[in-house]
Amino acid sequence: RAADTVIKQSDWFFMTARRWNLDVSSHLDFANGWEESLLGDLSNRGHLGNDTQIDFWLYSKGLLHDMPPLAVGRMAFESWCLYKARSVKADVIDSTKVVVSIHQNHDFSHYPDGHAGIGTGIEAQRNRELVGGKPYFFFIKDRTHVLDKNKLKRARDGWRLWRGLR
Repeated sequence: RAADTVIKQSDWFFMTARRWNLDVSSHLDFANGWEESLLGDLSNRGHLGNDTQIDFWLYSKGLLHDMPPLAVGRMAFESWCLYKARSVKADVIDSTKVVVSIHQNHDFSHYPDGHAGIGTGIEAQRNRELVGGKPYFFFIKDRTHVLDKNKLKRARDGWRLWRGLR
């Protein structure tokens, strides 16, 4: 429904949402009522991620043209997408209020230097260089719109003013 609403109200957009983090220690049982069960578990044990934790993107065709060869899922990938959307005057939509995006918590034992390596490893360093550095590190607070109860509203907060001045 969120996608349909956005498509009807914007011709040029990039939509995302903050993710919900949840420890999942067993296989999901997709029997009847599994969604309600998962949402109940999320309500009891999950927590909303911070402003840099986004895990999905829905965007207009052609919006992310000329993407540099970034390592997907590593530092700065999302930042570039958000910056690019803003730079081409797309509606950058925060759908956190209406979309529940669940991220299964996990360790980083598969990555050299564990969790610390995510921010300091070669992929992170290269992504930062390709993005252009800190001035181009955009995150969900750089939204132009918020999706709330099937209606797009302009984002009106101090962050937008600060980013504009910067």
